[in-house]
Amino acid sequence: MSRVLSFVGAMCVTGLSAAQPLGWNVAVMSGPSGRAHAAMAYQVHHATTVLFGGIQSDNIVLDDTWLWNGTLWSEVPGVGPRPAARAGHRLVYDSTRGVCVLFGGEVPGGGLGEHLADTWEWDGTQWGAKPLQGPEGRSLHAMAFDASRGRVVLHGGARGLAYFGDTWEYDGVAWSRVNVAGPGSRASHAMAYDARRRVTVLFGGGRSAVSGDEVAETWEFDGVAWRQRVAEGPVARRHHAMYFDPDVGGVVVVGGMDAARVRLLGDTWAWDGREWRELPGQPLSARALHAAAYDASRGEAIVFGGHAGAVAPVLDDTWRRLADCRISRQPKDQSATSDAPVTFVIEVASPPACTNPVTYQWQRRNPTVADPAARDAWIDLNDGAGIFGSRAPNLTILNPTPGFATGFRCRVGGGCGCEPFEGEFTYSDTVNFSLACPADFNADGGVDFTDVEAFFERWENGC
Repeated sequence: MSRVLSFVGAMCVTGLSAAQPLGWNVAVMSGPSGRAHAAMAYQVHHATTVLFGGIQSDNIVLDDTWLWNGTLWSEVPGVGPRPAARAGHRLVYDSTRGVCVLFGGEVPGGGLGEHLADTWEWDGTQWGAKPLQGPEGRSLHAMAFDASRGRVVLHGGARGLAYFGDTWEYDGVAWSRVNVAGPGSRASHAMAYDARRRVTVLFGGGRSAVSGDEVAETWEFDGVAWRQRVAEGPVARRHHAMYFDPDVGGVVVVGGMDAARVRLLGDTWAWDGREWRELPGQPLSARALHAAAYDASRGEAIVFGGHAGAVAPVLDDTWRRLADCRISRQPKDQSATSDAPVTFVIEVASPPACTNPVTYQWQRRNPTVADPAARDAWIDLNDGAGIFGSRAPNLTILNPTPGFATGFRCRVGGGCGCEPFEGEFTYSDTVNFSLACPADFNADGGVDFTDVEAFFERWENGC
């Protein structure tokens, strides 16, 4: 006797690891001198993070270049051409041409200071000036590199009390203004390119120099148009940092200064294109005006420096956030006959530096609970009675019956901090299968007295 069962909605969610502290941890306390308003980018072709410039507590601006190899900082000898000392500039990595692109910044001075409009490129060993016409001089703008189109995207910024709302692109040859409506004038915001969804994401910033004019808006730019996304998430802020983290599946916002400009932040949020979620674990020590980048070769985010408050000195510490484990392969919906086993498979990717074991617990949807979010909506499975691998990556069910086709999921924990994972899953409490035996009216895989009750129920309902 063969019945075709539809197992719909296998999914995998993750728990948290208590094996080691999650979140941000100090990597090293030596390296570049304390500074704020520096710029930093990870250069894939050299597997190092480059940092340039910034401003010290005594308002001295810097023109030094430093490289981070995942363990130590090293200063690049100050020989040859290089950008002038500055702060509030931006630096992004052009993965198409293998260079870091720097634009703008400010040299503090009398009045409003000098705002720069120069473009420089770092090829991994030396700086080179690009004598180009482009955006007018500014600082506190936002930049990201759109890898799918091979263009640096720049938005906004400030020149003293004048705030910009323009959008520019740089293709390695020339700057061109993009005449599109968008987020409007703002500065001290941040952007990052979401390589998974191929859009540039912008968050936050201030619409003017007035305290309280900060926003918590999320915008996306696909190269054609800006689109505002309506989503609850991080509080309004400025002077935060952003980067793309493939292991959390989206762009990340970390730190900054709140709308009242009285509270520094150390929270970390991830945007996956549908919603913001706050990432668990130890927060970054509260700060603003810091620099951040994602080190793809080591699977970790890096933060350096920043400002810890009006009376506190600028910071000289380096923090890292290890990549969290992620579900690299989701279980697929299954169809099977009752005389053949069905197997669900998941795969979990952990950071290279993680040695903590990953744990698994498969669960079955409780058909008696209507709300799938309820605490008792899922039942832990145990090995035995035709079930194998309930605490392993592969779950196998021998001789499945219609009663089991209610949806499955696996809770993953351990590792080095599995983030709560939510995907676009579906499951069904209704099972469609071919009834090979007409007498099995209640579709439980057998024929007994309960089928008589099911027969009369159908008779009364006219079917």
